[in-house]
Amino acid sequence: MRCKKLLLGCAGLLASVAFLCIGCGDKGGNVPIDEGPYELVATAMGGGSVSKNPDKPLYEAGEQVTVMAIADDCYAFDRWSGFDGIVSTSDTVAQFSMNKNMTVVAHFVRQLAKLQVDVNSIYWGTVAEYDEYDNHYYNSELLPTGGELKIPIGTSKSVVAIPNPGYEFIRWSGALNSTTRRVNVIVDDDMTITANFQRDATKYIISLAINPPGAGRVSDPGDVYGEDTIYSSATSILAGNYNGNKQLYIAENPGWTFVEWSGDVEFIRLGTNKYSDMIIFNNIDGDGVTHDFISLVANFRKE
Repeated sequence: MRCKKLLLGCAGLLASVAFLCIGCGDKGGNVPIDEGPYELVATAMGGGSVSKNPDKPLYEAGEQVTVMAIADDCYAFDRWSGFDGIVSTSDTVAQFSMNKNMTVVAHFVRQLAKLQVDVNSIYWGTVAEYDEYDNHYYNSELLPTGGELKIPIGTSKSVVAIPNPGYEFIRWSGALNSTTRRVNVIVDDDMTITANFQRDATKYIISLAINPPGAGRVSDPGDVYGEDTIYSSATSILAGNYNGNKQLYIAENPGWTFVEWSGDVEFIRLGTNKYSDMIIFNNIDGDGVTHDFISLVANFRKE
C-alpha cells in the first residue's frame, strides 16, 4: 500500500509540471517565437570597410537594413558572405530584413599596387614614364617628386631618369638597384624607387633669361635628337662642355628688337649681326679661372 501511494504521488507531481509548462505558452498553448531585437555585425576582409543603414546596435524583427561595401584605394569588392540569400554577389549594396542575429562579411581583393617615384634632388633631375611605342621620353609624362603610379599587380612600368643640364644620372635606389637610366619595374607590391643624380664634372651650367619674357627666343641647335631646343621663358637652364664652344641663336618675336646681352658677357662673343650665332668660348675667364656657372640675359625692346 505504501508503494502505491508513492507512485500515485509521483504521477500527480508530473501532471502538475505538465500543466505549468502548458501555462507558460501563448493562449493557444504554443511555445513563443523569438521576436528580437537582433544584432547585426558587419565586417570586412581585405582592404575595405562596411557601412550599415540604419547604423545601430539592435534591430527589430522584420526591419529593413542596407549594407554597403566600400573598397580602399587599390582594392576592389569581391563578394558578400555570412547571411542567407546573398551568400555570394558582386553588388556592393545589399538589402535584407532582420529575422535573427547576423554577421555579414564583405570580401575585398587587391588589384593595384603603388609605385612611388622620387629623386634625390628636384634641382638635379626628373623621372618620366617611358613611351615604349614612340621610343622617346621627351614627350612622355613627367612624374612629380613623390608621385605615385597605380599599376595592376604583376605588371611592369617603364620609367626613365632625366638629368637636368649640368648633372648626370648615377643609379636607382630603394626597391630597385640599377645603373641603367631606363628600367622596367615589375610591380608586385607597393614600392618606392629613387633616381639619384650628381653634378657632371664635364659640364658647366648656363642660366639663360629672356627679358622681358616672350619678347624673343634663343635656340640651342642640335640637341641629343638632332632638333633645336627653343628657350623663350623667363629663365632656362642649359649646359655647355668644359672648355668647349656653345652656339646659340637669337630670334625676335614680332614687335620686338634685340638690344644686347647682359650678365657674364666676358664669356661670349657675338656673331656678325644680331641674328647670327652667339658663341661661349668656354667657362674659363680672362684670368684663367674656371667657372661652373654662367648667367646670361638676352634683352629686347619694344619697337
